[in-house]
Amino acid sequence: MLTIKDGELRAIDIGKGWRIGPEDLDAFLEGHATRPAARPNGGTNTSPEEAAAQKTKEQKN
Repeated sequence: MLTIKDGELRAIDIGKGWRIGPEDLDAFLEGHATRPAARPNGGTNTSPEEAAAQKTKEQKN
């Protein structure tokens, strides 16, 4: 994983710790966020419990 030493995340070395600016951290995290995998045939990424609750809700309407 690329990080501070590779220059991907801007930081300042202060003694035994590192200082990272909030804007730099936000940009780094946004660029490395994971996203749910797409399901085949347009399926959703809901748990079985959530799917059952949604189905019950749709049947009531």
